[in-house]
Amino acid sequence: MLGGVGGLVEFKASLLASHGFAALALAYMGYDDLPESPSPSVDMEYFEEAANWFSCHPKVLPHDYKGKISEILPFENSKKIYTEEGCIWRYAIPSVDNVTPLVSKYSLVVPVEDISCPVLLVYGTGDLNVNSDFATDLILNRLKNQGREHLCSILRYPEAGHLIEPPHTPLCYACFLGNVSKWSGDKYIVMGGEMNAHARAQEDAWPKS
Repeated sequence: MLGGVGGLVEFKASLLASHGFAALALAYMGYDDLPESPSPSVDMEYFEEAANWFSCHPKVLPHDYKGKISEILPFENSKKIYTEEGCIWRYAIPSVDNVTPLVSKYSLVVPVEDISCPVLLVYGTGDLNVNSDFATDLILNRLKNQGREHLCSILRYPEAGHLIEPPHTPLCYACFLGNVSKWSGDKYIVMGGEMNAHARAQEDAWPKS
């Protein structure tokens, strides 16, 4: 699953599989009879069925499935920035206040403090799509509150953009997202990133992932 792009995105699962990982590419919107946009009405049994099928593979560990669909924070449209390359969302997605309590009034603030396995967060400070600094701090602070910060490793890359891909993947500074335009109204989205810094980030992050 790849953000709000939609469709069936298989290249990352294929790449992981070629390196010996059991990987599953799962469409969750904008594909066949699935909703065209992110929606709380998506049936969670759809994901559970996929997880159960995947866990039947002899190389995949059994799982304890729990989940729900969160609401989407509304954009502050007045803070969107329109450029020749496309729309910058980073400043239009509100930062959630009061996220440290174990129970948040925002369902999208998932209880990451319940995680019991190592987590690697990779992000670039030049991300113009979302506020990655805020999201990373949110996750780390909630883990700290439960004494689990040792599970969290962070790779922070100055001037790298939103889409940190495997090495030698071209920088995607901005792109056309037809499916996203149906629910956001913006066809071209700026992902950000300085070309050389982004390339170095991808080369450094891949062997550490």
